[in-house]
Amino acid sequence: MRRFLIKFCGLFFLIWGLIGVYVFVAEPQMSGDMGNLGKIGFGKEYNSSVTKPFSSLTQIVNTVFDTDTISNSIITIGDSFSQFGRYGYSQFVAMNLNHSISNIARTTYCPEQEFIVLVNNHKILSGSIVIVESVERSFIGRLNDLDFSETQMQDTLPKGEKTINALDETIIWIRTSLGMKQPIRKFHTKEDLFSHETKHNELYVYSSKWDGDGDLLFDKLTDDYIQKAYMKLYELNEFAQNNEIKLIYLVAADKYDVYEPFILEEHIQNPTLDSVPDEKWIVNTKPLLQSAVYTGVKDVYYINDTHWSPVGAKIVGEEVADRIERLYLNH
Repeated sequence: MRRFLIKFCGLFFLIWGLIGVYVFVAEPQMSGDMGNLGKIGFGKEYNSSVTKPFSSLTQIVNTVFDTDTISNSIITIGDSFSQFGRYGYSQFVAMNLNHSISNIARTTYCPEQEFIVLVNNHKILSGSIVIVESVERSFIGRLNDLDFSETQMQDTLPKGEKTINALDETIIWIRTSLGMKQPIRKFHTKEDLFSHETKHNELYVYSSKWDGDGDLLFDKLTDDYIQKAYMKLYELNEFAQNNEIKLIYLVAADKYDVYEPFILEEHIQNPTLDSVPDEKWIVNTKPLLQSAVYTGVKDVYYINDTHWSPVGAKIVGEEVADRIERLYLNH
């Protein structure tokens, strides 16, 4: 009995010791969506240093949860790339146009379909300019699945906070630290692409075959499927025109795709955006952001996140504002 108790107490203290190391040592150093997903210690200082030059900005984008309160004539509808407030591309669109913008904050996962539903329910007024943003790794599937007759409104209220279990999180930390079911892939780069103090020549991308999501699943897309998506994109623009709405379609390029030419390890290229139609109302952010990286601009994307930083958001926002001005505001 005594030996059993000794073993039990030893196991008990080992478990709580590991939980303590995770909670008080490892977890406080995790930052960004990839840091938290992959349990990687990027530290807290990096994000602060990247956002510091933009910290004086006052958010001028109106976040909308209730679609009956949309009052602006320029509207953004998008996935997570559209939900960054004063550090997002919408902020820089508004600043460059000197015009207020409403961003529809959402919990559904197809901004293209949500745009259609809102228009079919007369929630977006004719004459509005709407920026529909969609991330590269998802937009082909989203476009192919569009239903232009859909009218069912979706809930856009903010989600509640996720309950965190320290034991479960500790187990995930141990597992991913051992390289088991690690959803974050690391590459090395031939240039310093980030300003992180120790990881400046490392590229981290999201790639989770367990969740069926990530930057490296593009090999599952066929040329035919991609071309059908682009046909649907033209239908989406025609749908907008028929409802007297001016559309800007914004593709948020995957982080891997933008930084791919700088990777040292053997790897494959992503052809998804190579055949994007060359239309003024379609903003393909890959060449735009890649050009900035080639000129030495650091932190176009956060090193610890799948999303572009305020640096990249500013580049995108300025381009979108220029497109809107030339297409829709100078006539």
